[in-house]
Amino acid sequence: MSCVVAALLATTHAVGDYRLEAGVGALRHDGHLQTPAGGQPGTSSMERPTFAELELERGSAHWFAASVDIRRYRLRIRYTAIGDEADAVLATPLTSQGQAFLAGESVLSRLSLHRLTVALMRTFEFDGGVFAEVGGEIGWTGFDLRVEGERHDAGTSRSQVDRAYRVHAIGLRAATGKRLGERLRVAATLGLGPAFDGAGSSYFLEPRVSFLLGKRTALGLGARFELFRYDDAHKQTLPNRLDVGRRVLPAFSMSVRF
Repeated sequence: MSCVVAALLATTHAVGDYRLEAGVGALRHDGHLQTPAGGQPGTSSMERPTFAELELERGSAHWFAASVDIRRYRLRIRYTAIGDEADAVLATPLTSQGQAFLAGESVLSRLSLHRLTVALMRTFEFDGGVFAEVGGEIGWTGFDLRVEGERHDAGTSRSQVDRAYRVHAIGLRAATGKRLGERLRVAATLGLGPAFDGAGSSYFLEPRVSFLLGKRTALGLGARFELFRYDDAHKQTLPNRLDVGRRVLPAFSMSVRF
């Protein structure tokens, strides 16, 4: 019993700062979402629909994060939510999930993304206010796409696509930065997550400038550039393919340290 108590006390003593963060940013999407029906050829246009033709290129991103320092390690959890809705008129015919949409047809599209990542980082401190983190990250991403079209020809039915993707990603994460005086610091985070069977690829770069308002509160200004891809060609003839380029610029955040 005394050993258990001693271990708990040692762990409590080892735990350092807790941090909470919230942020928002202006979003731009590029790429496409190829969505066949059951992997059957002919049930989806190749590399379509694109974000551009659905006019889902712009939107906003929101995120919440929490971290805790344990000795020389940092555990970080981040949740990101993205949502957008747009009306568009198709310039060319589109087939998606076995549904046919005509050229000139009006479509209403809704896209939502929910992402949860967990990273465990080893932290380093160097002379001159330089710091770094290196570790691994696992992530879960949910893409939900709904496209509704109204046929202009009398007596025809409405086409509709409703597709949910659930994708995992595993990769490496590294960050480095420098403290410039007592209140200002610059940093950049890099994520490398190659694809493998059943998982998507995720690569991102996130530079940021932080300004300390007080002893425990900071404001951040930065950006995020990300490439996300998923392809399930390993299990069906015509694959689902997500190819997304994402820019969040500018990105504002506020963090509080406890």
